[in-house]
Amino acid sequence: MNMISEEVLALEPDIIAWRRHMHQNPELSFQEVHTTAYLTEELKKIPGLTLEFPTKTGVVAVLKGVQPGPVLALRADIDALPIQEETGLPYASTVPGVMHACGHDGHAAMQLAAAKLLAAERTRLKGEVRFLFQHAEELPPGGAVEMLKAGMMKGVDELYGMHLSSNFPTGTFGVRVSISGSSARAVTPRSQRPAWIPSSSPVRSWEPCRPWFPGVSRRWSLPWCPCA
Repeated sequence: MNMISEEVLALEPDIIAWRRHMHQNPELSFQEVHTTAYLTEELKKIPGLTLEFPTKTGVVAVLKGVQPGPVLALRADIDALPIQEETGLPYASTVPGVMHACGHDGHAAMQLAAAKLLAAERTRLKGEVRFLFQHAEELPPGGAVEMLKAGMMKGVDELYGMHLSSNFPTGTFGVRVSISGSSARAVTPRSQRPAWIPSSSPVRSWEPCRPWFPGVSRRWSLPWCPCA
């Protein structure tokens, strides 16, 4: 069963083109001038977005719905690494010693697609979505701190992001959950905050989804919690 909508599939050529353009033109942290200009050019083609430039590089696109509601933020990093690409691919980096080796070109391309898809539904949107194309992720605290200081997270109710990984087969995704707690005896679990109780909940919640997503790989970071 194909769980991907026709609207998303229709954007596949654009996503590939966006990603390959950025892959061919990588820029290091705090130097993402061309990348910011390219993203700005593409974002201006999407109706309903308001663009903000709170930092020297990086861009924030704001999509407001027709009704009040929560403020959600989507975040994608845009900088590359000081690595020489030797893949020999036709869309390999054209910049000596600089490469998108961490997938940030893919992150930015996916977020462009998200902006385009959500903007098409803006007449039904409740609340606000902020698309943060963050610079300088590779030099922490880097661009994240700058955007925070510029107020880009003010009023945000929820923030979402994702990261590409070559550890998973194409077309699959992984989830990592970390839960902390305190030790408790099995006979009196409510006296403390035992981590094993909430840790079991996300594992169980995925079970009904497995017939629909047979390729899902689950990697849980479940902290050891002695209970006796």
